[in-house]
Amino acid sequence: SVQFKPYTQGQYNMIKPKEYVEISNIKPDLNTEDLIAKRANVDRVKEFAKNLQQFNHEHLRTQKKLPPSNEKFEIEIAQKKQESKRQKAIEFAKNIPKPKVNKSKDQDKDNEGVNYDEDGGGQFQMGEGYEEDIKLQELEAKHVNSKKQIEAIRKAMGLH
Repeated sequence: SVQFKPYTQGQYNMIKPKEYVEISNIKPDLNTEDLIAKRANVDRVKEFAKNLQQFNHEHLRTQKKLPPSNEKFEIEIAQKKQESKRQKAIEFAKNIPKPKVNKSKDQDKDNEGVNYDEDGGGQFQMGEGYEEDIKLQELEAKHVNSKKQIEAIRKAMGLH
């Protein structure tokens, strides 16, 4: 239920002030929880930025400074001039591929079973190395024969 009491014009004029009264502005409430939290966050960010700036300043002070690009180029040229011709030749030789040595089967057969003395004279000796070579050759021959048999079976079955 609404409690309303109507007034007359005379009663209104009696209640109303006689002269003009200016109402002052309402000042903001600066101590609300939201504003306090925002101010604390801003202060925290400022403190972090200050510490980061100080850290970066110290880090840059301890870092070795690089020369400008034109000085860097001059330093490289001076170092290359200091290299001797021998050093240049060695660097060039490192980039050349080495030739591969092909051993022929004739050379291997000629040297089988031959041991060279310190004098360089060769003596034919039948020893453990020679017997192992013979066994190895026999095993290789068996292997080749097995491969041939497998190929023949594959051709017969139509797998190859």
